[in-house]
Amino acid sequence: MSQFAFAPLPEQQASAPPKAKMPSLDQVDRNLIAENKALQEEKQALQEENHRLRTSNLELEARIGSTRKVTFVLVAAMVVMLVVSFTMFQSLQAFTQQLSSQVSSLEGQIAALSSMPPATSSSGAAVKPKLPAKTKATATPKPVSTVMVYIPHSGHRYHDSKACAGSAPTLVSLEEAKKRGYTPCGNCDPPR
Repeated sequence: MSQFAFAPLPEQQASAPPKAKMPSLDQVDRNLIAENKALQEEKQALQEENHRLRTSNLELEARIGSTRKVTFVLVAAMVVMLVVSFTMFQSLQAFTQQLSSQVSSLEGQIAALSSMPPATSSSGAAVKPKLPAKTKATATPKPVSTVMVYIPHSGHRYHDSKACAGSAPTLVSLEEAKKRGYTPCGNCDPPR
C-alpha cells in the first residue's frame, strides 16, 4: 500500500446530496392549523359577500316590482286621458256641426228676409222696420250648456273672443267657466 492517501476530488464532493432536515410533527401540525384558520376566514368572508349580494338582489327585485306597478298606473292613466280626449273631440265635432247647421239656418232666414218686398203702410208708403236698440246681448240666448267661452292660462275672466283671451286659451262651456270661478270680461263682453 501506498503511504499517500488521496483526497476526494471536488467534483465528487459536490455530487453528494445534502442531508435535508425533516420538520417535526408539531411544526407540520401548526402549519396545518394556520392554513385551516386562513381557509375558515376566507370561507366566512365569502359567506358574508354571498349574503350581501342576496340582500341586494332582493332589494332590486322589490324595486323592479314597484316600477312595474308605477308603469302600469301611468299606462292606465294615459289610456284614460286618450279616451277622455277622444270623447271631447267627438263632442266638439258635434257642437261644430250644430253651429254649422244653425249658421246655415240663419243664412237661409236672412236670404228669405232680404228677398221680401219692403213693408208698406196703409197709405202705401214704405215703412222702415223698427229694429231693437243695439245691445251687446244676443237676441236669442243659447242654453248655458252649449255656450262656449275661452279661458286664459292665467287670469280670472272668461272671454267671447279668442284674441281677447290671450295666447293659447282653452275653449270650455260657459257653465264650466263659471264653475271654475271665472267672471265675464269687460272688453269683449261674453255671454253671462
